[in-house]
Amino acid sequence: MLLGGIVFVSLLGAWHLAGILLVKRLHPASRSYSAVLAAFIGLFLLHLSEIALCALSIIWAHYVPDGGGLMYFDGAFGEALFFAGINFATLGYTQVEAFGAIRLLIMLQSLAGFMLITWSASFAYTIWNEKFGG
Repeated sequence: MLLGGIVFVSLLGAWHLAGILLVKRLHPASRSYSAVLAAFIGLFLLHLSEIALCALSIIWAHYVPDGGGLMYFDGAFGEALFFAGINFATLGYTQVEAFGAIRLLIMLQSLAGFMLITWSASFAYTIWNEKFGG
């Protein structure tokens, strides 16, 4: 589970880089607040896609034999999406409890969420500075 989690987080980082490059290419070139807002919306959609990918990996890991599991989790995508979103944004503070090897994947997703959100914040600051920094 640890190796799979490391590979998954690495791919998530590549996905994030591709998303940031797309947002940078698509945001308006003007010096206006709409350029900053466009970057914000692009980053929001990028993070939603990353959370959805985390949810899919949680569903997969939940059914791996001897991989552990999640308490109070019925395997539905909506449940996984909620858990992944909270895990991604708050470093794992949810009502869902992980047990067994899946905890390694959950821990790596929390770390990835922190890193990707920080990366996005730095990118947003860069966009703001390009438009209004002087």
